[in-house]
Amino acid sequence: MRKRILLIFFISLAFLGAQSARAQSGVAVDDLSISHVFGEEIVIQANLQSELEIDTVQIIIEAQDGTIVAVDSLEVGSDGSLQYRLDLLERPVRAFSTLQIWFEIGLSSGGSFTTEPTPFLYEDNRFDWQGFQNQDFSIAWYQPDPTLGQTIYNTALQGLDRIHSQVTVPDPEDISIYAYSNVVDMQETLMFSGGSSFWIAGHAASDLGVIVVSLPPGPEQTLEIKRQIPHELVHILLYRKMGAGYPNLPRWFNEGLASTAELFPNPDYQLLLDKAYQRDALIPLADLCPSFPMDAASFQLSYAEAYAFTSYLLETYGKDKIDGLVQAYTRGLSCDQGIQEVFQVPLSRLESDWRRAMFNENQILNKWLDNLPLVLVFGVVFLAPLGFVLINATHRHAPRKGVR
Repeated sequence: MRKRILLIFFISLAFLGAQSARAQSGVAVDDLSISHVFGEEIVIQANLQSELEIDTVQIIIEAQDGTIVAVDSLEVGSDGSLQYRLDLLERPVRAFSTLQIWFEIGLSSGGSFTTEPTPFLYEDNRFDWQGFQNQDFSIAWYQPDPTLGQTIYNTALQGLDRIHSQVTVPDPEDISIYAYSNVVDMQETLMFSGGSSFWIAGHAASDLGVIVVSLPPGPEQTLEIKRQIPHELVHILLYRKMGAGYPNLPRWFNEGLASTAELFPNPDYQLLLDKAYQRDALIPLADLCPSFPMDAASFQLSYAEAYAFTSYLLETYGKDKIDGLVQAYTRGLSCDQGIQEVFQVPLSRLESDWRRAMFNENQILNKWLDNLPLVLVFGVVFLAPLGFVLINATHRHAPRKGVR
């Protein structure tokens, strides 16, 4: 609700600014209206009023991250009307982001006039959303379940307690959660935004403070809420903690922390790990630093490894070391450099320790195998001569056969 109130406030300011500018310059854009069909188009209409002769009119649309979505020239109707259509199939806009829209008007006299930007929240308006809001969370859903928003909110608070026990992050503020009734609707939202949706059940647009999740009704819904909501919440809170350093976070660590925050971890992870271990098919963690492979089997295995390895770090070394890793990556250290600084060993060594703990590998046997070359050298240098001595001694003391 606060976001919407602020949006109305800023729109009001924009119109007041336009009226003030009109009084000073004799030019104004009035009766601005903005509508959209999600994933298809944004339609903008306005009325240009001017006491001066107009030469050119341009509309500028800016995305929330500061990139320019469109700069296009407009024709002015005989009655001063302006109309513009942004084709979202050609120029997609991220769902639930706030656009800034303004006009630049060139005068025949050589001067120019720029209107104040008007904010426009580009929401998914395909559904009749219900809402639940407070100062921390804005929750929307369209299932015919009036209690779903409260359930999501309660889970977010439980997840937040778990997150704070594992890593130091700021408290939530103005985080929006959109709960879709099925994964297809949610993935379409990501595709309409110009992103990828493969193998994704939930997504956090960390810079927007927006979470989208798929929560089909049924007996599994509560478990999915406990899994998805804390998971995506971690991404946003880490982003707010790390700022510009967030992209430097290794993928395995980012997803690992998110997975360990889940109130109902994926029960398939252990089976995936055991099968991969038996086939000697575990993915080296160094390969999971920049990204995860996109084929379905490897993608799921990557999440399982990230969860298991991060859980091992938390259980073995505690929250302070996890905070240390976050700080190291915030400063720009590489994946292995961060591990080396915090744990004083390379990632490969820490991964070996995890494998021994995770899969009950025989540590004595492994140490013996690690030292096998030294054992062989010892055998050649010391045992071989000893063998010759024993053989000679045996020959000397053996009874000789005589002739009777």
